[in-house]
Amino acid sequence: MHQTKTMELNTSMLNTQKPYDIYIFGDSHAKCFTRSKYLSFGNFKIFNTYISSASMKGLTSPQSTLNHNNTIINTLNNFTLTSQNICVLKFGQVDIEYNYYFKIYNKGEDIDKEKFYNTLIEDYILFIKHLKQLFPTIEFIINGVNMPNVYDLQKYMQNSTPNIPPINYDIQFNNHLDFNSKLINKCKENGIVYFDLTQETTHNNSIIPKFIGKDNHFSGAEQPTTLNYNTYSVFINKLFKTIPNKN
Repeated sequence: MHQTKTMELNTSMLNTQKPYDIYIFGDSHAKCFTRSKYLSFGNFKIFNTYISSASMKGLTSPQSTLNHNNTIINTLNNFTLTSQNICVLKFGQVDIEYNYYFKIYNKGEDIDKEKFYNTLIEDYILFIKHLKQLFPTIEFIINGVNMPNVYDLQKYMQNSTPNIPPINYDIQFNNHLDFNSKLINKCKENGIVYFDLTQETTHNNSIIPKFIGKDNHFSGAEQPTTLNYNTYSVFINKLFKTIPNKN
């Protein structure tokens, strides 16, 4: 599926004479790059293998029902090694926007938020370091979580957690900032490339209107299917700016 007719993409910072195969793995928020599972233009191919409700915790949990970690490994085993091989991982939003509250208010668990975040990220980094050992020719890039959409988070959470107390948007926004800050630091410590789109999609601690979606996702990533080529362009172009240039 070709979507470039309505997307403004800038590859000037990359060596466009070489083919690029880019795989994106993540939860449903990864649809901010493209809703299509496959996008191609010039020498660039993007494969978006997002899975709804996929969590960061699930990547390292033997009890995971989605088994997304093996999906990632099996997919990367089929990479075309004649290309510039890029793997983008976008996980964590399900964990901090949903699972954290579900554990406390549905399962009655006593959870320290900072410890919860730190453990998630430490296990995530270990998983990525494992991937780097398995696939030394692939460049692994982490995309941080989106800031929470300007949406009724209370309504979203009450669908599965009816007894959850009121959720304050400003607090949740700061939770996402805090999570990304911890993730950035761990990526720096371990030499892993990181980027997020907080600067591009927010202003004064809220989502810029053109990115606001109809549910807990940014515009273009919601259910039912909607398209927002501005969102896709901004996300993909930031990814292009982040990819190390190995001319």
